[in-house]
Amino acid sequence: MDCESLSSVIIPKGVTSIEDGTFSGCVSLASAVIPDGIKSIGASAFQGCASLAGLEMPDSITSIGERAFMGCKSLTGAVIPRGTTRIGGEAFSGCPSLDDMAIPGGVADLGADVFKGNNSTTIFCEANRMPKGWNPGWNDGAGTTYWNAGSGVVRDDNGILYVKFAYENKATVTGYTGGAVTLTIPRAIRIGGVQCEVAAIDPRAFASRGTLKSVFLPPGLKTPVDIAFEGGDKFLAVYGEIDSQPEGMGKTAGGSASNSFAYWGVKGGRFAQWKD
Repeated sequence: MDCESLSSVIIPKGVTSIEDGTFSGCVSLASAVIPDGIKSIGASAFQGCASLAGLEMPDSITSIGERAFMGCKSLTGAVIPRGTTRIGGEAFSGCPSLDDMAIPGGVADLGADVFKGNNSTTIFCEANRMPKGWNPGWNDGAGTTYWNAGSGVVRDDNGILYVKFAYENKATVTGYTGGAVTLTIPRAIRIGGVQCEVAAIDPRAFASRGTLKSVFLPPGLKTPVDIAFEGGDKFLAVYGEIDSQPEGMGKTAGGSASNSFAYWGVKGGRFAQWKD
């Protein structure tokens, strides 16, 4: 299709599919209105639409084809409809401006390299783990992937970053951007009006420690958190409120190569005196 000058398109009601390559190469296409009733977006349907910045897909869509939005370099926001069951390989590859993407729990078929070349794209999956129908290389070349995730990243007043679980009122600590020397991770955090128990720590949450020298953990964390404090070039003391180390977690909080050490049975946020 010769559509280099096409800047916008409104797909009429009654159309049920966008065929393969329909708008491929429409480099000036900045907006596309897709009506309810569309069930599938074909392979390479919007490939190379470099000016397409945002896209709203109706809940009627069940299938997104291979390379459907490949090379949409300006795409910053796109929501995969909850009824989607299939996403083809490289569907959103080459979309470096895409900040984040949520994959509904109903997606059973996911191709390879769906987000390839999107190093800064954070992916939130409602599934607890990778479904059998997903290609093992589906997220190669993408940013961080969170499982059982139902929301984007939330930052509290202390600089701790969290992601809410998809199906439970619980949250994972995913990072830290504050400048404290000592830090207490709370027992709960309010996300989207819901009180969520802090139940897990992402493996690289405290790799960039900054000035942080000690962290106090709340009870209830999922185990093992062995690698939750891995990386970083500064020693970090980790204090746990439970009486003994969780099953599967070593004495060294971040593994044998870590600069972290764990202490258990520390009650009420009492930190040991730091000595340089």
